[in-house]
Amino acid sequence: MPDDKQDNGMPSDKDPQETKRRMEKLARAIRDEMGSMTQEELERLYAAVVLMEIEKDE
Repeated sequence: MPDDKQDNGMPSDKDPQETKRRMEKLARAIRDEMGSMTQEELERLYAAVVLMEIEKDE
């Protein structure tokens, strides 16, 4: 069975649902820590994290 892990031990991004789940989990954690942020600020932060993930994969 092929190894489904990257060198850093994180699951590979071959599964878009797994990537989405990880991003949503991160967004919830950020929202819990930064409860004073507006929805718009959270969406911008989420978009920035998604872009960083995309750039990391390239």
